[in-house]
Amino acid sequence: SSQQGIDDTTKVANDVFAYVSNLLGGDLVQSYIDKALNEAGMKCPHSPTYMKDFNGLEFDDMIASAKSESSYGFLIAIIAVVSCLLVLIALAIAITRIVRLRRHERWLKTLTHEQLVDLE
Repeated sequence: SSQQGIDDTTKVANDVFAYVSNLLGGDLVQSYIDKALNEAGMKCPHSPTYMKDFNGLEFDDMIASAKSESSYGFLIAIIAVVSCLLVLIALAIAITRIVRLRRHERWLKTLTHEQLVDLE
């Protein structure tokens, strides 16, 4: 492996980690966690703030933070690469099964009637 290949792989891995940590560290995930924690006491019968017919708190809509176009492009690129890998893996599995089935059928044709009966 060349040094440039190692550097490129490191850069892509760092970009993926930065993108995921941006998603997880953003306001969206934090707001879901805050809402769940605020509602937890009202849903728990052991809590002093428990409400028997509690249906959930109403929150104001969040203002979405502006995402750059490059982050969407990067997400699409990641999805495309993962999709291609999954398709290639599925093809490899299918081809392996077909080859195995054909070899098994050829092997069965080489057996005598007595050997076939013994296999059953």
